[in-house]
Amino acid sequence: MRVAKASAWSLVAALTVTGLAGCSGDDEGEQALTDRDGAEVIELVGDDMAEINAMHVAGVTEEAGTTVTFDLSTDRVGHCTGTMSIGAGTSEFVTDGEQFFIKGDEAFWSSTTEDRATARQVLAFIGDKWALVEGAEFEEFCDLPSMLEGIGTPPEDAEVSVADDLSTHRGVDVVKVRTERENGDVTTTLVTAQAPHRIVRSQRQGSAEATLELSEFDEPVRAQLPAAGDYVDLAELTK
Repeated sequence: MRVAKASAWSLVAALTVTGLAGCSGDDEGEQALTDRDGAEVIELVGDDMAEINAMHVAGVTEEAGTTVTFDLSTDRVGHCTGTMSIGAGTSEFVTDGEQFFIKGDEAFWSSTTEDRATARQVLAFIGDKWALVEGAEFEEFCDLPSMLEGIGTPPEDAEVSVADDLSTHRGVDVVKVRTERENGDVTTTLVTAQAPHRIVRSQRQGSAEATLELSEFDEPVRAQLPAAGDYVDLAELTK
């Protein structure tokens, strides 16, 4: 039995790469974000976001009738903890970069295994404990470098525009950046006006709907793994 790879991050990564935009750490006397063109703003965001060592990401994606919601904190050394729902199924997860643990309900396992019968088999084996799973099956969901990779390089068919004035998001001044692709997908991204500039929200509409909220940049991620008696190794089920 193989647990199917979590596909939620593929949508999140697509949203990030095609829509996130911002600016590098400018001094106060330098050109304001609202005075830059879209291509320049997107190129500059890669510099700032590449320096992030940890962050919190919450969001929702929808594609082909399936809704995925998630709330996680992750860092560059592999610590990650949070929750994820796929359709009606819910789960929580934690990893230290070497071991990946999940605790989910029947609906969650049904959405990530081959069929419902397999999901029941998994749940019967796990009981009320955590499951130790193969990290490769879920690693993209917590891979911070992958989340940030590609920021600063928009798709060739993207048309980018920057708002002329500032907006406010969660009490912080932000610049609104709009990215539109030839297929009709539109992503609206909010970037903090004050340096170092951070992407705090990105919303995509079109072929796949997705919304991301980013926060808690560079704050430590405390990933507490379950004790030895509180989990089972899912690989044992296939032996």
